[in-house]
Amino acid sequence: MGIFRHSRILHQASWNRDCLSNSFDSIHRDTAIDVIIAEHVLREQVQREEARNIRTTACEKSMAAEDQKTQSENVKSTLEHALYRAVSMLEPPNKLVYDALRRDPKWFMRNPLVEDCIDSGGCCSRQCRCCAERCPLGAHKGQGHCTSECWCCAEFRGYELSSQQKKDIRESMEARLRYRGHCDFSPYLLRMASGFFSPSKPPKPKENWWFRTGRQA
Repeated sequence: MGIFRHSRILHQASWNRDCLSNSFDSIHRDTAIDVIIAEHVLREQVQREEARNIRTTACEKSMAAEDQKTQSENVKSTLEHALYRAVSMLEPPNKLVYDALRRDPKWFMRNPLVEDCIDSGGCCSRQCRCCAERCPLGAHKGQGHCTSECWCCAEFRGYELSSQQKKDIRESMEARLRYRGHCDFSPYLLRMASGFFSPSKPPKPKENWWFRTGRQA
């Protein structure tokens, strides 16, 4: 088992190239990718709305068409359902970890995800603390690190990205998640999946779904 003995960090499973595993559980790479992408797209929408609210004056808000507000809410609702569909495909042990992590409103301030935000030039690479301050008091979907819709990043750059640039960034992220190199796995996927699905602490036997249902892992 080598360096992965008792490790919570996900790595490519030796017994199945399509699975990621740690010392406690495993997750299919496609399922992990679907959840990561669904959360990212929802986060884009939340940050798009946040940017619109910040840049819109009170007068403009009062003049905004009601149907535009309704359309935005409909888009968000659709994306939340897309996330639900992706999460619903998690195996019970993975779902337990996923839900446990997200009971902490600051779950996304885990090292792998903070490091990714820093590497991509997001708010964690500066002193603004936007990501940390996005943490809500209660559970709230769509909160997390910077996307191409982050208003603070746009202010720092001094310009807004075009629709094509935003599309290219999202497609690049998806390509890096799905990449299969000579080692047959994506280092980027391993880093992101560890941030999304690795337990914050080793699960106790009574917390293990397979243990509680009498099934063997």
